[in-house]
Amino acid sequence: DVLEEQSFEDGAIICKEGDDGDRFFLIKDGHAVCSKENPTDGTPVEATRLGKGDYFGEVALLTKEKRQATVKASGVLKCLSVDRMAFGRCIGPLESVLRRNLDQYSSLQELLDKGIV
Repeated sequence: DVLEEQSFEDGAIICKEGDDGDRFFLIKDGHAVCSKENPTDGTPVEATRLGKGDYFGEVALLTKEKRQATVKASGVLKCLSVDRMAFGRCIGPLESVLRRNLDQYSSLQELLDKGIV
């Protein structure tokens, strides 16, 4: 009842690094590319590619921090999304599972900061 289906055209930006986060996304069909800004020159660096069954947007909802990456559609992308309130109500019991992945994101940021990635 709380999931909203959204479609994005190729190249569409679903969320942008540094923006406030208010939605969690689950990929229903298609692919997305996540990138982070290189701290030395601001150019985007691809961090990962996501596909069916993958999710994004949880970091901003779990930590109330700004978006950690820019996510763009790679081809037509269909997602199921949920807003912050519904996320807390429905996904809340899974919070520990989602928080487990936060360390991976921190490691990627360290590599970017050092210019390794």
